[in-house]
Amino acid sequence: MAAPTTAPLTAEIIDGPVPVIRVRGELDLSTAGRLCRTVQAVAGARRRSRVLLDLSELEFCDSTGLRALVSAVREVEIGGGRAALVVPPGGVLARILDLSGLGEFLRVSPTTEVALNQLS
Repeated sequence: MAAPTTAPLTAEIIDGPVPVIRVRGELDLSTAGRLCRTVQAVAGARRRSRVLLDLSELEFCDSTGLRALVSAVREVEIGGGRAALVVPPGGVLARILDLSGLGEFLRVSPTTEVALNQLS
């Protein structure tokens, strides 16, 4: 049996008035800590910052990944900042957020432009 292929998590930081963290790959037990550290580093570098997590290229997210997303957003907000997520409608993550009810508690937008307006 061939080993399953997994897409490692990458997080590209795009600096600007609102830093954007573009996440690609799989968010699971093995990569959740990396995402949280990246968000903390970006938010910590800009005290009371706004942070945008672009999850439009996320291929997979399990329950550990969901917890990491909620924790990362919570940490930004505890520090006095605001965070928003870009989650395209109809995708796997949009369905998971809808089924879990977490979409009600997170700032979720369909595009980067809408998310940036939401953070303004």
